[in-house]
Amino acid sequence: NGSILNSEFYNIGNDSIDLSGSIVELSHINSFSSGDKAVSIGEGSTVYAKGIDIINSRIGFAIKDSSYLELLESTVRDSEIGFTVFQKKQEFQSPKADIWRYTSKNVKQEYLLEEGSSLIFDGLKAKPNSIDLRDELY
Repeated sequence: NGSILNSEFYNIGNDSIDLSGSIVELSHINSFSSGDKAVSIGEGSTVYAKGIDIINSRIGFAIKDSSYLELLESTVRDSEIGFTVFQKKQEFQSPKADIWRYTSKNVKQEYLLEEGSSLIFDGLKAKPNSIDLRDELY
């Protein structure tokens, strides 16, 4: 548990930030060229994030397994997928994400969301568009 503030990550081969079973504040983070996920949130984590700028990542934010993300004023650019929201492990529940004042540019797929998981952009619920993301992504 804790905070990651005013930080930059460059050319990370896998995940820039990987959280599991955590309560974390993220603020003013820049991630450049993550090989997999810029921010991975799993196993019952709760994350409050603001001012996250992600450039050139496979996945901007992955929210999994009973986790919750509240994200404010953040951007994903030049990436494959902005958000993935799904249950990866059977022992956990579906995750939730509330996204406010988010922007993207040159993102191939804005989000992948499984039925039962929740992704809300500025108060509007996103529609599920994926089945069995665990098999698709891993």
